[in-house]
Amino acid sequence: MNRLIKSREDKYYVISFMAIFSFYLYLAYSTPLTGDDWFWGSDNGLKELEDWFSGYNGRYLGNLTVIVLTRIEWLKLALIPLFSTLIVILMINSSKKRDSFYLTLSLILILFIPTNIYSQTYAWVSGFSNYVTSIALVLIYTSVIKNVFESDEPMYNKWQTFFVIPLGLGTQLFVEHITLYVLFLSIFIICFSFYKFKRVYPLHVLYLCSSIIGAIIMFSNSAYSTIVGGNDDYRSLNSNTYNFITFIKVIYSVYKNQVYPIFISNSIVLIIVLSFLCKILIFRSLKKENKIKNYVYIVLLSIVLFYPIYAILINLSILYKSIPSDVSIIFSVCYFVSVAFVILLTVDVTKYKYHILFYYFSAWLIICPLFFVNPIGPRNFIAPYIFLIVAILIIFQYLEVHKLLEKKFVKTFLSLSLILVSISYIFTFSSIRYSDNLRMKEVIDQVKDNKSEIILRKLPHDHYLWMSSPEEEGFHSEAFKQYYGIPKDTRLITTP
Repeated sequence: MNRLIKSREDKYYVISFMAIFSFYLYLAYSTPLTGDDWFWGSDNGLKELEDWFSGYNGRYLGNLTVIVLTRIEWLKLALIPLFSTLIVILMINSSKKRDSFYLTLSLILILFIPTNIYSQTYAWVSGFSNYVTSIALVLIYTSVIKNVFESDEPMYNKWQTFFVIPLGLGTQLFVEHITLYVLFLSIFIICFSFYKFKRVYPLHVLYLCSSIIGAIIMFSNSAYSTIVGGNDDYRSLNSNTYNFITFIKVIYSVYKNQVYPIFISNSIVLIIVLSFLCKILIFRSLKKENKIKNYVYIVLLSIVLFYPIYAILINLSILYKSIPSDVSIIFSVCYFVSVAFVILLTVDVTKYKYHILFYYFSAWLIICPLFFVNPIGPRNFIAPYIFLIVAILIIFQYLEVHKLLEKKFVKTFLSLSLILVSISYIFTFSSIRYSDNLRMKEVIDQVKDNKSEIILRKLPHDHYLWMSSPEEEGFHSEAFKQYYGIPKDTRLITTP
């Protein structure tokens, strides 16, 4: 009987993951190349490769990936849905719960990703090649070592032990802030395991060694010495942190002007879900005999319940003009600190508490390097967004174990939401695909007619894409012309 149930579950998961793969395959097929994709897909990308990206950056595997994907269509249509599906699988696997409820929940949360982040990751080959691939590789390692949070000693087989060597090395060659986070991650896991089990595991040490080698390879690229020296025209460091006061000012300024508007203010769905979970956790922990602790819970409950309402009103511009921006910044910090305290105080099973806090704090730790570099963009926040989803999945699992969650009702709501959101994505990108085909046909016809000026129509729903139309002059305009074989002296004119 158990084998029959397991067989049915396996078939369900195979069919589900095939459906998810097909969904992402269609989106990848319907998404045109944009922005830097034109640069990497033209001779410019090959020139950078000839110099082995010297002076450009140390994202060797990321650069190679985008060069390949912008040239080989079938490989793009294979790898993008593969990694997109892998992210969903790894999020479920990281939470240690194989269940249709968690599959639906993880997929709906990733589809509710803010459009500014989506446009620079899933809908942009250059962004996908660096940011989505790298966080998928990180999740592979966190899935391998998730047993350190259990009460029993972790056990690893030989293939896992040797597999982490290329994994650690490869993960370091995509994105700088991921590289720095992985160094911390590998050290933390060794220290945590030693603290908990009083031993050091070869697998953890091998991952640390390979990640150090990978980091050295990345940062040995001459681009970073140029940036540190302040001689890079595009990238720079926030180096004016010579004392504590200026350090705090820089942190606050970056949070206010970049982290909050790019990431926090757009992650309303995650905030609502976190607040919902915190409410259940607090109500479960309220006890008549402990009045002082109850007062603390009431304060925390007030913050985590009121902030989502406040954030929605701000986003709808209902309160935007009447409340100073600094209030929103401080309130958001109070909210996320309160969520951390709710987890610390209310989750009474150690393995769940440590596991939740690991992903929750990882989401913020991975952002830390971004406070000291310029520029940063929405693509940098795909990793913390995914970490927060995994933390949410584990909280749901904890509530289920303690019978505090009625999954049937929630699952029905999630399933309906998933259907609606999926249909929305399909219609949106079908429209984009149709319009892009029409636009490129018009461009080809204008080139054949030897037009000195070429009219480019803007694509619909372009907020889902990063720079779907090049500026009339400049770097991306030249890359667009080179990629599509348009004469250099041709002027591009973008129209609605």
